[in-house]
Amino acid sequence: MPPTAKTAGHLSAEVAEQAILMHTLLLIAVFGCIALAAVDLIAEFFVPNQDWIAGTITDLGAGRYEIIVDTGRYALSAALIARAVFAAPIHLGAWDCSLGIIALVISGLVVFPIRPRNEYGGNGSEGRLIHTDLVYALDSR
Repeated sequence: MPPTAKTAGHLSAEVAEQAILMHTLLLIAVFGCIALAAVDLIAEFFVPNQDWIAGTITDLGAGRYEIIVDTGRYALSAALIARAVFAAPIHLGAWDCSLGIIALVISGLVVFPIRPRNEYGGNGSEGRLIHTDLVYALDSR
């Protein structure tokens, strides 16, 4: 579908020619977020003695079924980075647009190593837990 007169000024020729890439990035962004929610709900059913109210995602991801929660975190990381790559060619030129793209990339890169470090509760590890630091880095307050 060709760009309309309204959007033609915002899209460069390269972006208009890369429709398949842009649609793929958009699908990764959407389905990555959906996968995160679905995987967390699925994990709630598989993890024994999981408290749906008081339990945390960290509790859900520790133990025998951790691969279920890992998959959701990797999907979210891919979704955030795909969204940033999707938005970059359609940059509107303002500083806040650049800041948003950078924030998406940083968030995607912070989400990725949260799970594979596998350090929960200090069992056998010394010093600060990188898991806690990365979770605090994502805190929006």
